[in-house]
Amino acid sequence: MGDVLKIDWDEGTPEVATISIVVAVVLGLPLLLSNHVILAHYSLVFYIVLFIFGFLGHIDDVNEDSFRQIQKKKLVLAIGLGLIGFLIIEITFLVGLTLLSTSEGTIQMTPMELLIFNICFVVPAEELVFRDTLPYYTTKGFDAVFKTENGDIPIAFGFILSAIAFGTLHIWTYGFDTIAVVKAILAGIVLGFIRIYGGLFSSYLAHLIYNATIIIGLFGIPIT
Repeated sequence: MGDVLKIDWDEGTPEVATISIVVAVVLGLPLLLSNHVILAHYSLVFYIVLFIFGFLGHIDDVNEDSFRQIQKKKLVLAIGLGLIGFLIIEITFLVGLTLLSTSEGTIQMTPMELLIFNICFVVPAEELVFRDTLPYYTTKGFDAVFKTENGDIPIAFGFILSAIAFGTLHIWTYGFDTIAVVKAILAGIVLGFIRIYGGLFSSYLAHLIYNATIIIGLFGIPIT
């Protein structure tokens, strides 16, 4: 029997890396320059640093050759799976899992600033690191030690470990609420499966829509 889990590590990475840096420069940088209070919060600075780390690990994906390899059919499929992933998380968990959703009272950001910060730094940082860099290296490490040649077990191991790290990252966000952290881990597993079968752009899109929906829902529409 062949492997059930197969992954193209390059699938969706050019799109996410490029979108991330463009949005960070166009929206994120002006936000940081206009609200210096953001840089006074270690949790926000952490995400900015995590974003930089994630992008630098994918800077080689932003090139003309990578974009020439993007196929329209695969892009449509990625968008479709991203929307399906968003619905799965939304229906399954109902309660918002977005970073800072339980901390807005202590962070001096408007709803719009919170949304922009999530779009520019939180989502791309978490996707580039926890749905690509971390599972990639843990999978490769598993292969090197056990000589499994990228089979089901190392891929599953890589993404489960990454999902646990992703959920653990939210411990402080949810005030050490164990149930909320477990939900975040499960959300990480769902996003991991979406990334495996639809590419990084699919999990990025699902995550982005979910976080934006939760933030808009927290503060009501329109955001001011």
